[in-house]
Amino acid sequence: MPNIKIFSGSSHRELSHKIADRLGMELGKVVTKKFSNQETCVEIGESVRGEDVYIVQSGCGEINDNLMELLIMINACKIASASRVTAVIPCFPYARQDKKDKGFFDIPVDNLYAEPAVLKWIKENIAEWKTCTIVSPDAGGAKRVTSIADRLNVDFALIHKERKRANEVDRMVLVGDVTDRVAILVDDMADTCGTICHAADKLISAGATKVYAILTHGIFSGPAISRINNACFEAVVVTNTIPQEEKMKTCPKIQVIDISMILAEAIRRTHNGESVSYLFSHVPFTSAMLQKEGEMDGWMLTDYRSVEAADGRTAHNNGQNSIKHLENSLDLFDTIPPIPLQSLPRAHPPQLRCHQPPVLQVFYYFGHLILSV
Repeated sequence: MPNIKIFSGSSHRELSHKIADRLGMELGKVVTKKFSNQETCVEIGESVRGEDVYIVQSGCGEINDNLMELLIMINACKIASASRVTAVIPCFPYARQDKKDKGFFDIPVDNLYAEPAVLKWIKENIAEWKTCTIVSPDAGGAKRVTSIADRLNVDFALIHKERKRANEVDRMVLVGDVTDRVAILVDDMADTCGTICHAADKLISAGATKVYAILTHGIFSGPAISRINNACFEAVVVTNTIPQEEKMKTCPKIQVIDISMILAEAIRRTHNGESVSYLFSHVPFTSAMLQKEGEMDGWMLTDYRSVEAADGRTAHNNGQNSIKHLENSLDLFDTIPPIPLQSLPRAHPPQLRCHQPPVLQVFYYFGHLILSV
């Protein structure tokens, strides 16, 4: 099997570093710059011949430049004889526009979702989640909201909106009941935040006690930050598919869900030829989760994980099976999730390799796998 190499584009280097750290690797050497006429230049600083290459580039910031940079990096790796080139795109560019051919590719596509990470955040951070109402700010998100509401076993509502033009809402009508309940707005992305801020006002006027907004992609352009600061949100939660550090300094309501472990696990599974379908409903384990779930007396695993021994034997743990005689030390927790790419070193054989679930969107682009949340 070829070795794995991870390179970062210039759009979101911090996320790329987190992904590499989760894999126990260093980012590959790459230099990106512009010529005096503003053409993009990419120089790969190490050999990729015969390697399994992953390029992390998000659709944010200077979107057109970053997209071209990604394509040039893919081409550079392919002509340098990389065995396979995979583009990891946390935020897929141009996905928000309505086009006749949107969603159609001449290559296989697997759609994965950030829903499991959202469910985990709700349960851990909203005390009243069992009596909350999940709300879609438009009819197009009804399927997304009903899925989350079903998994939480709570009610859902939606807001019907009529637009005068793009980014400008004319009228909103609430369909559902939020009286004396916590309302959680869920959407795929927020740009200028006019819609979700109007929706929050509508929910408060309809009797909601608190309003949260959970968004996959926080674009936050134009007057978005000032609108959020002046709105009645308890918190606006986004994933880190787009850098949010600077915006968080001026808007304390913004909170971030880290998805680096999801992307890292997807890379590991793709590299090893494993299924990613488990990620449709589960979040990869973290050290804290393992410490919470693992009982060190005999090391009972109480959640969905499978552990494969070095000799090929596999034990599937559904809260019933246990792994006996594993080192009685929490030090191992920091080395198990979510990788390694090869078997973990142990004091006594057999060696163990852990298999865990991921969450994202998988595209194949010009024959190259593209992952995006």
